[in-house]
Amino acid sequence: MASAQLDIESHVQDIAGVVRVRGEIDLDTIEQLVDAISAVTPPGGEVEIDLCGVGFIDSAGIAGLNRCRRQALEVGTEVVVVCVEDGPVAKLLHWTGLERVIDVRFTPSA
Repeated sequence: MASAQLDIESHVQDIAGVVRVRGEIDLDTIEQLVDAISAVTPPGGEVEIDLCGVGFIDSAGIAGLNRCRRQALEVGTEVVVVCVEDGPVAKLLHWTGLERVIDVRFTPSA
């Protein structure tokens, strides 16, 4: 079975980290994403995780996002997830209730 692919672009701008993700987030790729988010999480700032390019996310991905949220809160950083309003990420954030604890901003589907 082939490993899932994940493309991550990240940078820090002022006191905001930005992580843009394309691909699949699962048990094989979540540590790569967590590491990228941790690397650009500015203390006292904000980190934006753009998941609009994610076509699949599983429970490991949700757990990883929640772990990043908790780590960010420890250093006073707000986490914002951007995703397509009717996409797989939005659906799973809703089903799991994570949208109630993470600031989720929706973009319209293309």
